[in-house]
Amino acid sequence: TVLLPVESKWLNAAAVATACFILSGPVWRFASRLVYPGGTPSASDLRQWRSAMGQAESMAALEAVAAPLLSTRMGTPLQMRVQADGAPPATTDRSQPGLLCHKGPQGDWQTHLLGFEEAPPGQRHLAALFGDTLADAAAQVELAELAQQRERERQLQARLAELGSLAATVAHDVRNPLNIIAMAVAMAPAETRQEVGEQIARISHLTSDLLDYAKPWQIAPV
Repeated sequence: TVLLPVESKWLNAAAVATACFILSGPVWRFASRLVYPGGTPSASDLRQWRSAMGQAESMAALEAVAAPLLSTRMGTPLQMRVQADGAPPATTDRSQPGLLCHKGPQGDWQTHLLGFEEAPPGQRHLAALFGDTLADAAAQVELAELAQQRERERQLQARLAELGSLAATVAHDVRNPLNIIAMAVAMAPAETRQEVGEQIARISHLTSDLLDYAKPWQIAPV
């Protein structure tokens, strides 16, 4: 404010705020490079990570894709685990650092750094940024898996409906020949009529079962 030609506190405050706003981007980038050398991913890195992990169709595939991405970027082998069940298990192997991406109690995906206690700030910062991208990718994979599961259930229901329609058609078509057979043996000996009648009744019972199977279930409380 000493350099300003005016003495108004409001003008001075506005000038300082404007200068801070203009310089915030360059100053922040310079401070990030100074505090986290090599720990800030470039736009190319982010595009590559999102593109590669966006092609994963399962959690196992996401693990297989994510591990070499970060290992190559940091120049050291890293562990990578993605799981959707419960709390993250405790790890005892600290010789090789890695990331654990899991689904939290609130249903959101979180990534924890494992074995990064002795790592430089830049590596921890880079791993944390990669973990955010990994969590977003895991959420997308989960949504895709749910959509695939719903599609499989829909196809199964459609298949069951087709089977029910087929069973009704078969049962109806079988009953007509049974009636013809029953009339054809009307003048046959008694033993023949009895044997044929028993077999006709047996087949008729099977057709009734098919019709019952083809009908939609209706559950009524009693």
